[in-house]
Amino acid sequence: MNDEFVRDVFDSAHAAHARRVRLYEELVRTRKLKSHLLLTYRGRNCRCALLHILDTTEGVLVGHPPGKVSTSRAMKVDGTPQNRTKRAAFLLRDSPGPERFGARCDHVSEIVTAEQIRADLAANRRGAEIQLP
Repeated sequence: MNDEFVRDVFDSAHAAHARRVRLYEELVRTRKLKSHLLLTYRGRNCRCALLHILDTTEGVLVGHPPGKVSTSRAMKVDGTPQNRTKRAAFLLRDSPGPERFGARCDHVSEIVTAEQIRADLAANRRGAEIQLP
């Protein structure tokens, strides 16, 4: 495998990820998130939004809300604000392996599988909230 091929694959994957993140951010920015919302995963006790499951023209999008960062964790060691990585991914229809999505905030750290999301989509009405421990 040559370096140019690897670089092209990486660049393509990076561009696809950036497109998914832009789509999610645009839905949030234009306040159209609710009209596309299928499910929201929340922490049971803290009520933080952990994952948004959205219906888009390109497929089911799993978006990671920005989340609240506690003041003690909001700053890096050098005193600059800590930024959360923006993430979004499409839920693949017939994935060969287990798709897993991290659902995290300062209070909760859970893994939600694609199988669990599909089951929750089938069992719940549009816009439902799913509580995670």
